[in-house]
Amino acid sequence: MALNFGRSLFPERPQNLFNYDYIDILTGQGYITFYIVRAETDNVEVNLLTPIQVICRENDKSISVSDSSPDGTKTEIFNTDYDYKVRVASNLAIGTGYIEVNQRHGGSGTGKFHFVQVKLRKFDGSTETEIANGETRISSGSGGTDTRRELATLDITSQVHFNPGDILRATVILSVTANNASGSVSTGYHVEPFSRNKLKVQIASADGETSFSGEPTSFKVILPFKLNL
Repeated sequence: MALNFGRSLFPERPQNLFNYDYIDILTGQGYITFYIVRAETDNVEVNLLTPIQVICRENDKSISVSDSSPDGTKTEIFNTDYDYKVRVASNLAIGTGYIEVNQRHGGSGTGKFHFVQVKLRKFDGSTETEIANGETRISSGSGGTDTRRELATLDITSQVHFNPGDILRATVILSVTANNASGSVSTGYHVEPFSRNKLKVQIASADGETSFSGEPTSFKVILPFKLNL
């Protein structure tokens, strides 16, 4: 008598469990793009590092800085932590990470320069460990107001293991320097993953709230993770 087990003895399996491209296989790592996000809930500022392009109300962190620092002095304007809580065990790979920031430039004066620095860290609930550090070029803030896309690299020299519950932290520092300066500079960085056509930006100056149109708004931290091939 013929036995008929149907499909229960050897169940069908999906054709593709994982999908790697040639670069993934060649390097043994895959890149994940994280987004810097700033939101506000019940008048409390929420700063997130997330791999998902969420839409948030806040668009940027920006400020107008007057000529108050002596030449050669670096002044930190913003120092903000953006956190991602790791859900599964993973390993940040040795390699190069990338920072892609849309930075606000502008001002009425001369001799003011500004740049963005990112410190990549691991926080396990008690100890914060620095992994890599990168910064954009130092740019002049005079000559009108616009947004410029700046790129910097993160040199990751050792593999870093993350357990579930650990925090991957990107500390973003916005700084201004002076060189025979006068007047003021408007500076900042965008924190909204989608580049919407009509944007509203809060500027800490007498101008108050000003609308800008068509500016790119994403801030990306692109990191290599080890693949278990």
